[in-house]
Amino acid sequence: MTGQDQILSEDIVRITPQQWGLFFGLSVMGMLAFFLYTMALYLICPTIHSFIQSFQIVISFGLQILIMKEMASPLTICGGSLVFVSVVAISLEDFVVEKFPRKIQTYL
Repeated sequence: MTGQDQILSEDIVRITPQQWGLFFGLSVMGMLAFFLYTMALYLICPTIHSFIQSFQIVISFGLQILIMKEMASPLTICGGSLVFVSVVAISLEDFVVEKFPRKIQTYL
């Protein structure tokens, strides 16, 4: 444990009421976000949801660079790029399959 750990140590008694309020507020906001996310899934079609969920990694990298001013490592950039290419390829699948001859389309 580092010097900042308080909850999982004997220093738990030193946590101020303001900090407990922040912990409680964060947990309530997290549960509310999960509930609203689940409710939002009923309002959009599954295709849009999977598309947005796939781009969540790419958007997270962008926000990491913009907000935290912290560049992602080459390995994470490579992984994010693979996710991006995969999502684009899946969205273009129907368009590409239509270009194949009918005989080949039966196997795809």
